[in-house]
Amino acid sequence: MCRDAVRQGLVDPESARFEGEQYIGELEGRRVYVLTVNSKNRMGGYSGRRRMTCTFNAAGQLEGRPVDTTGL
Repeated sequence: MCRDAVRQGLVDPESARFEGEQYIGELEGRRVYVLTVNSKNRMGGYSGRRRMTCTFNAAGQLEGRPVDTTGL
């Protein structure tokens, strides 16, 4: 679920290496997921692992965009 949303925002979606998509829980009626992704940047090198958070409403639609929460 979150993987598809994250993939849409990548420079090279086919290069995405995902780890550990995890359901965190509900917050104000929204479902929150986190995962780690590493993908290629514009220069063709892998940019490093980033932790991404996705929030979905009760209908299963993504709210906003996936957020990079690596440093939080």
